[in-house]
Amino acid sequence: MPRSYNERCEIEVNPFRLTNVQMQTMQVMCNGYSIKGAAKLLHISEGSVKERLAMIRSKMDVDTTLQAAVMWVREVERPFDPPAEDAMAVELAQAA
Repeated sequence: MPRSYNERCEIEVNPFRLTNVQMQTMQVMCNGYSIKGAAKLLHISEGSVKERLAMIRSKMDVDTTLQAAVMWVREVERPFDPPAEDAMAVELAQAA
């Protein structure tokens, strides 16, 4: 059965099917926070951060938090690709 538009959009934005809390944790970790720093920022215990990261690694099918962070940046926080006409305008402006 084909996926609905909303399901397709959700997969595109959240390909690993992380919860909002897990996505928030990944964003904090990808900004360079340690577990202790993330715990302070998120107002939770270090143990809770570790539990969240364990679930995230499981969902992303990786062994380390570093691997999860690399995948997250590549798949979720990838730079926006402008539409083709905008890319062409950028090239023309650079050539001028």
